[in-house]
Amino acid sequence: LSDVWSARHHKDGRTAAIKILREPDRSESHVTRFLREGLLLDRLQHPSLPRGIATDRQPRPHIVLELLEGQTLSQHLRESGPLDATRASLVLTSLLKVLYYLHQHGIVHRDVKPSNIYLARDRRVLLLDLGLAVDPEDPLTSTLGDVMGTYAYMAPEQIAGAEVDHRCDLYSLGITLYEALSGIRPFRANDAAGYLEAHRKGEKKPLPEMVPEAPIRLLDTISRLMA
Repeated sequence: LSDVWSARHHKDGRTAAIKILREPDRSESHVTRFLREGLLLDRLQHPSLPRGIATDRQPRPHIVLELLEGQTLSQHLRESGPLDATRASLVLTSLLKVLYYLHQHGIVHRDVKPSNIYLARDRRVLLLDLGLAVDPEDPLTSTLGDVMGTYAYMAPEQIAGAEVDHRCDLYSLGITLYEALSGIRPFRANDAAGYLEAHRKGEKKPLPEMVPEAPIRLLDTISRLMA
């Protein structure tokens, strides 16, 4: 949907990341959904959210954000394998805190997954991409029957197009941490119907069998998130 560029301000030399929409002429809703992230970050401030700098439609829809150094959780899993229990606990704690912050503001992220989690070099863990978020200050962000997100990480009710709330984010976080700790997704399917069935049945390989050395408290928290 977008391209991200590193940029340097021509006057003061400050660096930033510029996220530019690829197909601005596709539809007005396409532009609105893209700009939503920037508008949300303009009013939200949390250590685990990127700092928003500017949002504008001209000359092309774009969002200016703080420039992050590091990699996404999905990149880490692909290149370095699963997280150890200590780092997984840090990721879990950081994400629970930022989700609590969003949920206190009535915002449901709807797309918690490894590619939207950023492991910064400064040890911060950030939650990215609020483009699909449900925002109570913008009632047009969600319509019953909409299916927004990624099936492999979505709660069954979200796949089915039912009304979503904060519990869907917590479920997606559980799926994400299961993968982060074990290196595999708990459920695999070929389409939405298959994922809906898999998530509903909940038949997965027990996490304690794959990572027996992980602390019981961590394993129990992930299990409760996925309940």
